[in-house]
Amino acid sequence: MRRRDSVSHAASHDPLTNLPNRLLLSDRLVHALALAHRHQRRMAVLFLDIDRFKQINDSLGHLLGDELLHTVGRELTRCVRQLRTRSAVRAGTSSWSCLGCWPTPTMRGGRRQTSSPRSPGRAASPAMI
Repeated sequence: MRRRDSVSHAASHDPLTNLPNRLLLSDRLVHALALAHRHQRRMAVLFLDIDRFKQINDSLGHLLGDELLHTVGRELTRCVRQLRTRSAVRAGTSSWSCLGCWPTPTMRGGRRQTSSPRSPGRAASPAMI
């Protein structure tokens, strides 16, 4: 059973960042859409990419490129957790996706009430590589 779990984890997670990969993104997206529809919630999908990552990787080396990817993944996961969702996914070589759901605005006493996600703020600190 442990071997099967290990193979399943390896197939659905990025080996560098240990974040879910594109395979799991598809499953989580279907689940998030169903959850948003069932509970009348809004849903958002964020796509993030590092511009000119190939230049960084080629000029500074793969070890520093990997460290940059790991750092971005860690900071993105930290920020996403502050938004009450745990769906940060490494979607490609230098790209990530995040899924988020929150309640839709409601009307109370003639006023529109919202419960929007909190801002994740800035990354903990600039990443020095």
